[in-house]
Amino acid sequence: MTDHNFVRCHRDPLRKVYYDFYAGEYRVSVMRGPLSVCVYIGLPPDHPFYGKDADELGSINVHGGVSITQTGEDLLPGGLWWIGWDYAHENDKVFLPIELWHLFTNQIFHTPEMAKSDAEKAIKHIDTIAYKRGQP
Repeated sequence: MTDHNFVRCHRDPLRKVYYDFYAGEYRVSVMRGPLSVCVYIGLPPDHPFYGKDADELGSINVHGGVSITQTGEDLLPGGLWWIGWDYAHENDKVFLPIELWHLFTNQIFHTPEMAKSDAEKAIKHIDTIAYKRGQP
């Protein structure tokens, strides 16, 4: 059975932006990476996590963990500190040449819509950790 969402995204150009929006103080970008859909969350300069590397962020609960932290450059707008992750881990269906698809039949393809939902959940988690919201 063909996963039409996977085929659609596989054909999309590299760095195609599926979603780019603000959620409160955060900017979210969901785009096609080289192997999978990727999520980037932009933090404003006054955010407690601005300028911190992945290992300084604590345990932000995102798929596979935070894999990138950087200033805006190239495709990500400047003035923000970006944290991001991808969906190219064990048991994830990644963008490989079509002739290799038969080798990877049980993996999960994370659609742009799923990644957007994950980003919205991650923002709530980042808020809780950064501002200790809901904690004594």
